Amino acid sequence: MKLRKGRVLLVIVIIGLIICVSYNIIKRNKKPKNGNANAEGTTVYEDSITLGVSNFDTMNPILTKNKDINNIDKLIFSPMFVIENNKLACVIAKEYAKTGEKTYIIKINNAINWSDGTKVSAKDVKYTIDIIKASNGIFYDNVKNISSVDAIDESTIKITLEKEEPFFEYNLIFPILSERYDNGEDVFSSGKVPIGTGMYKIETIGSNQIVLCKNENYNVKDSKNEHINKIYINLYSEVGEIYNSFKLGNVDIINTASGKYKDYIGTLGYYVKQYGGREYDFLCCNCDD
Repeated sequence: MKLRKGRVLLVIVIIGLIICVSYNIIKRNKKPKNGNANAEGTTVYEDSITLGVSNFDTMNPILTKNKDINNIDKLIFSPMFVIENNKLACVIAKEYAKTGEKTYIIKINNAINWSDGTKVSAKDVKYTIDIIKASNGIFYDNVKNISSVDAIDESTIKITLEKEEPFFEYNLIFPILSERYDNGEDVFSSGKVPIGTGMYKIETIGSNQIVLCKNENYNVKDSKNEHINKIYINLYSEVGEIYNSFKLGNVDIINTASGKYKDYIGTLGYYVKQYGGREYDFLCCNCDD
């Protein structure tokens, strides 16, 4: 007999979905930040939100090993594809075709801009895949079967695999970096602030805080983020410090998979949002012995 049940991850808020969730969290009937109280009790929107992250390493989405940073990077960097309702949806890619057992042709949407105003090109995709293969990081398994990548023109990429792989296109969900990012520097040691194509861009990276601001060159209009102009990411050495800052009101949103979060932050004064995860527990019962 085999039993399988979905594991529900209890989270305060999934950071990767922060824009959708924060729209509801930031609405409060209170004195706005600029000091102009609303006597009628109409909804007042905060123009910024503060997160907490421990054990920060890098904002580079290809090199980071921090799960929380990886989620935040989804606000800054876009992939070629995303998986929505278990189906592949285009983001930077415009269309794709499997032209042989081991060959894929992908068209890039050149109308998408980097945060510096330049256009995304096929060279950026090739550059990113080359970096992932050299980095042996969290996305390495996505590209390890790729034998070659060719930028045929500004909008066309040809990917050749070492061996045929069913549904290989579902691997192409990693964030894309700009070819101009390193500008001749070593990407693995560069201290430069990377540019992306997402709704936010990195404004500053400090020792205690990272600041994101709206990307004025973001191509997709999204009313859900119209009130959030800045995202402050406070950096801590330990998770316990984030819980303490949350209780003190210095952090607006935290993300946790721990079922014991109430032991750290209590039960009052915050909203809880629960999301189902894609991981499963597997229980196999031995009925023969």
